[in-house]
Formats: sequence, C-alpha cells, structure tokens
Amino acid sequence: MIQQVFSALLGIQQSDKNVNDNTIEAAIKLMTKIGYSMEGRIAELKDPEKSKKMQDQFNGIFARLTELKNFDEKDEKNRASPRIKILI
Repeated sequence: MIQQVFSALLGIQQSDKNVNDNTIEAAIKLMTKIGYSMEGRIAELKDPEKSKKMQDQFNGIFARLTELKNFDEKDEKNRASPRIKILI
C-alpha cells in the first residue's frame, strides 16, 4: 500500500510522469519518516520472495528519486528545482 503512495507522488508507474516540487518533497518527507521502519520490516521477513519484492520496490523508489534529481530544471513536464535536488 505504501508503494502506491510513492508511485502516485513520484509518478513511478504512470505513463504521464508529470511531477512537481511539491510531490517530490512530500515523497522525501514520507521516506524520512518511514524509511528506517521499512528497512527493518524487510530485514525481519522470513519469506525470501516477499523480502526481495519489498526490497525491489524500495530500490525503485530510490531509483526514481535519482532520476528526478538528474532532470533538467528547464523541462516543464519533468523537473526538479535546485532546492529539491539538494533535498534528494
């Protein structure tokens, strides 16, 4: 369920990946709040398949943040301001 929230905020699984500073910042704040507990839950899982799936989702979030960090700030559709790039 939390993966859906990150997907919506970061445009991970949408064909139209239109994001803005507000949605990126919200995702960063959410990750700051729950990131450590997510890592702990992944480490505690007994089922290796479920653990791998959750780790892949977690890695997907960070991959998307890295992608957003590298966007050109002049791109009207997909951009991240210098302030957001620093937050990432």
